[in-house]
Amino acid sequence: MNGRRVPAQSEQRVKMAVDVIVVDDHADTAEMVHQLLTLDGMLVRVAHSCAGALALALERKPHVLIVDLALPDGSGHEIVRDLRMEDPTGATAYVAISGVVDPTWDVVQYFDAYLHKPIDVRLLPDLVRSLAASTTVVRRTARG
Repeated sequence: MNGRRVPAQSEQRVKMAVDVIVVDDHADTAEMVHQLLTLDGMLVRVAHSCAGALALALERKPHVLIVDLALPDGSGHEIVRDLRMEDPTGATAYVAISGVVDPTWDVVQYFDAYLHKPIDVRLLPDLVRSLAASTTVVRRTARG
């Protein structure tokens, strides 16, 4: 070699283009998550309602959808239930965020991860990238 040190695979952080939708009616939370993930190089869009989230998700088909469980026009789990029925392939990962301490199984069964508010901002980018990587495998397999 020419004297350059090659980083071990564990030291490399491969940045793939991650498409994320954040759904939260609390503007400060939505903006904080948007900024955090955008600074990490992700493409992030925000919706503040069930109707807005469904329209955006059906249009964008994101790698990851982060959704508050309590929204003014419905429930985050209803959004995810509907989207999973629309596309059951697993091409999108779903993360629930809520201040509810003990969500019930009939709610969390639709999600790939659950985060309690306030969100630990140190963990969120890595969680989203990990989930997005798993959906990318599904997307490649589905294309053949």
